[in-house]
Amino acid sequence: MPDLSRFQKAWLICLIGSLICVGLMAARSKMAHPDRNDSMQYISAAHNLSAYGIYSQSLAGKKENINPGIGREPGFPFVMAQIYSLGLGDIEQATMTCLRSQEGCGVQPYKAVQWLNRIFFALAGIAVFWLSLSFFSSLKLATIAGSSVWLNIKMQSSMDQIISDPLALVLVCGFTLLAAKTLVTKSHKKKILLAVTTGFSLSFLILTKAIFMYFFYLSCIILIGYLIALKIDKVQIKKFTLPALVFVITSALLPALWINRNGEISGHYKLTDMREGIALSARNIFHDMTLPEYFTSFVYWIPGSGDSFARRFIPEEHWIRFDLSNPDGFFRKGHGDFSTNVQRLIEEDNVSPEEARQKWTDELKRQILSNPVTHALTTIPLFYRGILRDIFIPLSLPGMIFLIFWAFRNRQMILLAVLSPAFFSLVFYPLVSLNVSRYQITAAPAFAMGLVFFFVMIHEWKKKRKEKRIPA
Repeated sequence: MPDLSRFQKAWLICLIGSLICVGLMAARSKMAHPDRNDSMQYISAAHNLSAYGIYSQSLAGKKENINPGIGREPGFPFVMAQIYSLGLGDIEQATMTCLRSQEGCGVQPYKAVQWLNRIFFALAGIAVFWLSLSFFSSLKLATIAGSSVWLNIKMQSSMDQIISDPLALVLVCGFTLLAAKTLVTKSHKKKILLAVTTGFSLSFLILTKAIFMYFFYLSCIILIGYLIALKIDKVQIKKFTLPALVFVITSALLPALWINRNGEISGHYKLTDMREGIALSARNIFHDMTLPEYFTSFVYWIPGSGDSFARRFIPEEHWIRFDLSNPDGFFRKGHGDFSTNVQRLIEEDNVSPEEARQKWTDELKRQILSNPVTHALTTIPLFYRGILRDIFIPLSLPGMIFLIFWAFRNRQMILLAVLSPAFFSLVFYPLVSLNVSRYQITAAPAFAMGLVFFFVMIHEWKKKRKEKRIPA
């Protein structure tokens, strides 16, 4: 076998890792009902886009009965529609009748999308592989980073469900890699070109996960702050301003167009429908946790065996409200309370449903601001719930913590900047939602680099220990 260059070895590792990833995911695929719960909304939107060119979550059956709607983020339905337009699968099999039935529409209509989701996972692993290689210049460490996605069976556990998470994963990993390349390149022209691609990757990420609109706002604040810090360096300001402006414009372009479209058809200029209030209602219900329930949550939310362990060894009154099927539990009551209170406001205040939803959403925000200590304390178990999506979390979490300290200490701000969307995901989701573990798939770059840094720490510790043993 001829000797391979470092670049060729890197791509060979990526190819092997991707094939293993896709193969393992396909071999473990046993999901009989991939179109349950949130999937129904993505499928119906993709159906209408593919069949009629109309974005709507309604499955009325005929084009004349379907009106343009707002609904969920359009990114994933748009990608699905392109798959079906190529003849890869038959979305017509996914009818409202079977979607509403207990059996669902089976697996056949979604096989092409499931394979695409697996490819998204493989590509995300490639992105974090090259991200690690660019910072640590080690094929071994880059392989560890890529494997944290390729071999992460917990992260992949629900990826045959027809949901937007795999697309969000590859977008956030791609954005992270492109941001790194943009920040380190010396060529001004190349920096502007990379700023365009980085901006559009964030733009499409926002259309896939609307929560990243808040990350865009945060990015703008950071860029303005950095520009102010450069006020005495005119040369640096000149080099920085145009790429930053290009990034901001391209990041905002697609969401702005979509918001304008939504405003024209509904009169409400917003990115998605009123899901913010439902998320906050499902989050604020945890303010009511008792102290035993608080500590039980750390057991109950252990993936796989936590709920059965809690049922066996913990009194029922301390775990029963974590049961997703319990009508008085945190999940169902948190969602149900939103609808109940909106209906109450409609009747009591004689306002429209839209006004009632906004009014109760504002009330939920007020509850958070008026109970900051309670909200902060309940964020801890919800943060814990999300990070358990990573099978390597016992290693990647301490690695992430030390990575942050190391970066601040050594002024490696570029590394923190490119990982900022992943850190944003880790913090923001438990603050504003119930943070089910699949939400934290967008934290994958932070998990990967944390795992890499854990092995860097081990290597440095062994090196120092060996040096102490060598006599002077």
